[in-house]
Amino acid sequence: MRTRDLVVVMDTGAGPELCVGPVAESYPPQCGGPAVEGWRWRDQQAFDRVGDVRWGYFALTGTWDGASFTVTDAVPAALYDAMRQDEPDPPPPLRQRDEASIAEIAREVSGLPGVQGSRVENTQVVVEVAYDDGGLQEHLDATYGANTVRVVSQLVDAG
Repeated sequence: MRTRDLVVVMDTGAGPELCVGPVAESYPPQCGGPAVEGWRWRDQQAFDRVGDVRWGYFALTGTWDGASFTVTDAVPAALYDAMRQDEPDPPPPLRQRDEASIAEIAREVSGLPGVQGSRVENTQVVVEVAYDDGGLQEHLDATYGANTVRVVSQLVDAG
């Protein structure tokens, strides 16, 4: 597994977390997510610290057990040079809904287990999760109609 792009690793004193979903742009930033195992700040080349809070932007590779991410490699943002791959525009929802309906769906899905954030983009709800093997997307398609909700995993297969 690897992260889709750069992610924030944050430690507020209770252990490092992989920030999935929205990151509040405060100083220090505020975010949360699954635990990061095998992480040692002294091994990292670049991170910020305010009091007991440490954080940094990294591209990670490792393993995912469904609850935590075990790091095998971390590349700090300053050394990360990804070949950005343009994602195709998502197909439009098969069923057109008004803004109020889309907003209600975004609220509903934000409470599902594993969902770290949701937002409305145009006529579609975007849900952010640590990892989806396709099961959540399938469930949401069956519940709300194909292409109404798009699941974005922060972790993707490394291959």
